[in-house]
Amino acid sequence: MSPGVKKAKKRRAAQRRDKKQAERKRLSRERPYVAWKHLTRNQKEVAKRLAHGEGCDYVHDGSWGFFDRFMLFLKSVNYLATLDLDGKGYARKMITIAKLLLTDQARILLGIESINKVPFLLFGDIGLLMTLGWTARQITEGVCKRGKGKHDGPVHKDTLPDCLERMGAEEITRSLNDGIKLLRKIGVGFSGTFAVDATDLRTTAKCKGRGAKRVEHKKRDKEGKLVIIPEIIYGFKLLLVFDVFNRYVAAAKMVQIQESENPLLLELVDQARRNIGHHAMKLVLVDRGFLDGGRLWELKHKRGIDFVIPAKTNLTISNDIRGMRDLPEDADLHRQEWETKKGAVRTVGVAGLKTFDEYRNPKRKRAEADPINAVMVTCWDGREYKPGKEKCFLSSLDVSKPRVVIDKYDQRSLIENCGNRDLKQGWLINKYPKKEVNAIRAHVFLTIGMFNMTLAYRSEEGEQIADECIRRYRMKTMLMARHKCMIVCGDHYAIFDLEELMMLVGQPVRRPMRTQEEAFRRIHGL
Repeated sequence: MSPGVKKAKKRRAAQRRDKKQAERKRLSRERPYVAWKHLTRNQKEVAKRLAHGEGCDYVHDGSWGFFDRFMLFLKSVNYLATLDLDGKGYARKMITIAKLLLTDQARILLGIESINKVPFLLFGDIGLLMTLGWTARQITEGVCKRGKGKHDGPVHKDTLPDCLERMGAEEITRSLNDGIKLLRKIGVGFSGTFAVDATDLRTTAKCKGRGAKRVEHKKRDKEGKLVIIPEIIYGFKLLLVFDVFNRYVAAAKMVQIQESENPLLLELVDQARRNIGHHAMKLVLVDRGFLDGGRLWELKHKRGIDFVIPAKTNLTISNDIRGMRDLPEDADLHRQEWETKKGAVRTVGVAGLKTFDEYRNPKRKRAEADPINAVMVTCWDGREYKPGKEKCFLSSLDVSKPRVVIDKYDQRSLIENCGNRDLKQGWLINKYPKKEVNAIRAHVFLTIGMFNMTLAYRSEEGEQIADECIRRYRMKTMLMARHKCMIVCGDHYAIFDLEELMMLVGQPVRRPMRTQEEAFRRIHGL
């Protein structure tokens, strides 16, 4: 057989092998993840076994064991398939990637900031680990013999950040986008109004892959003179597309901190449309960091999406509309005034301005600028702006009633309060498990994915997470679990109050404070 024929055979064999491998990956993503098949919740079965004196396999305080309903929700909507990544950084795999990633997300839900606390606060909760899919043998003996007796829990605490570090940018981004697409599949609705914003994720200079930028702080010295103090900050920049009413993140991207967000507007919008549907986005609210006439023109004329954005002071169009402050109303100039609790608000809307030179088809360099609308605020909450200091906004919306445009742009603040701030303070998105770019990106995107899923969870617990935010939810649920315990019997587990447990073992409490013995026995068929 000639060498050419041998090479052709090897090539065809490799192609068949790659095709089969790709098919297995595709089927694994389509099949529901079945991590909990070995352990199901059955209150009546466990109660009967205890009442008949059969004993139990494990008993542990309840802590977050009652959170199993949320985990079952994730299983029912096939969320774990989005975590079933290839893990290209692993030479061999003894644990599914989905189980490691979900365990790290449980760390975020528990509010564990430091990886060093994981053995005590996460691995010490046997009930929670079983709910996450770890078997009793893995919890007590470890995943492999090499680590037996060397650490607390099924794996070493550093296994979680190491797993995040091995996740490539492409596959972890795909996991985030698949999770957002899942929202649409389970019937989540979107409001149509989205805010696009960027927030800094600061790190130290030792972080691998971080960016750096120079910022200037203006302060006054002891003599009252204004001085400029330069500072170099390190880290990354997180860009979000945020539903201002329903609070879902529709798309996200992480870049180095010094990169401009301006060129990324259309990329973020296009990714959001692929995730939630091309017709789900009607209006985009952005800050002046995204101001670019050509991209705004494409947003409106190529994608059919309206926008509202503040105008910079040095633009010709800003000076033009300020010059119309005292002009009378006509077909293109509209005035509107209204009262708020703090004072009067006066606005001027002007339609069809053509002095924003960049607002045109970017492929036609010599074409004239297309008309754009603008709104100027001359007085806000009773505070009068001096001529030349008015606030100006550019928009593709109708400005015959300027208040509509101003009220819509006010909604952009929700991404800062309910998005960026809540992710940092409540969801610990800036508490990195490892100082390395891949680990930080994986941590950020997985946190956003869980942030979305808690909003989509519409049971009693899910509404508490969504409406009261994760910080207050933790405080209340820890109180709820104070008198709970988790009992494991064979393939079943149950969560009982301590007073209920005493009834089952034949030593009822003489003065119960939280339970009624007759009702409990009737419900559990005893």
